[in-house]
Amino acid sequence: MPRISTFGSAWNAHSMNETAIVSRRDLIAALPHLRRYAEVLMGRTSEADDLVADTLERARSQSSAELAGTPGRTKLFGVMHELYAGHAAGSDRKRTAVAFDAVAVRALPAQSSELLAQFGELATEEREVLLLVAVEGMRYEEIAELLQVPLSTVMARLKRARDLLRRGRF
Repeated sequence: MPRISTFGSAWNAHSMNETAIVSRRDLIAALPHLRRYAEVLMGRTSEADDLVADTLERARSQSSAELAGTPGRTKLFGVMHELYAGHAAGSDRKRTAVAFDAVAVRALPAQSSELLAQFGELATEEREVLLLVAVEGMRYEEIAELLQVPLSTVMARLKRARDLLRRGRF
């Protein structure tokens, strides 16, 4: 039976049946997006890998009725956010700086590497909203639903992140 590797756990193709919350195609397409989101949330590669694996396991165990009417990628982001929120509840994750690969950063133009460093210094809440809007192209309403916050909170976090990046201050 074919298997899809998921950072340390295996997604058995047999488990992908009509009650799965996302199709295999959606799952495979979402993996790089999930990995990027996990790194923004966790700040460490090993913890991000664990979060992706846990997200896939949780998604496999949920039925489609639990998340009906939501696009596949948004469902997966929602599952990941719930897992992260449970993990972060016992710790102070408001300002977890994200470390980027030093070799990759040096290869960037100076302005880009400076922007990337500033992005890494944003509070997690601001980084995640900025990533979901600017990189993932999600609508504000989707993000509010995913994060389980009012639309005005999403807009405020995005404005704060943009303002901080514009000024280059933290």
